[in-house]
Amino acid sequence: MLTRQRGMSTSGLILTIGVVGFFLTLLFKMGPSYLDNMGVRSAMKSMLNNNPNIADMSKDKIYSQLSSYFTINGVRDVNPKDMVIVRRKDRTLINHEYEVRVPVFYNVDVVMSFKNQIDSSNADACCTYLIDDEGKSVKKQ
Repeated sequence: MLTRQRGMSTSGLILTIGVVGFFLTLLFKMGPSYLDNMGVRSAMKSMLNNNPNIADMSKDKIYSQLSSYFTINGVRDVNPKDMVIVRRKDRTLINHEYEVRVPVFYNVDVVMSFKNQIDSSNADACCTYLIDDEGKSVKKQ
């Protein structure tokens, strides 16, 4: 009985190493994009906390402050000018929707999409995308 329980076979070891290598490759390829999005969210929270009256700020001032936050947080692949600022009577929305395409293997790409939002009338829901550009609520999935 003990002669049959000697451990993993060579093919099992190669398969295990292949699966672990695949997931490590995904982690190293996709990880920086998620870290950048965390930096974007952090910059948006900092901006909302440091400027309670975003509705009174000019667009250039908002872009300038976001750019400085991105520089401090080390966000590389996101441009603050890509953010959409929507002004309404009762609120100002700063929307940021973007996709990142990362090549993983030969002709296989991973596409990650991110949606972030600042709502000046609802500071507690910072960075959660709740309202579209027309002011309608977005259904959570």
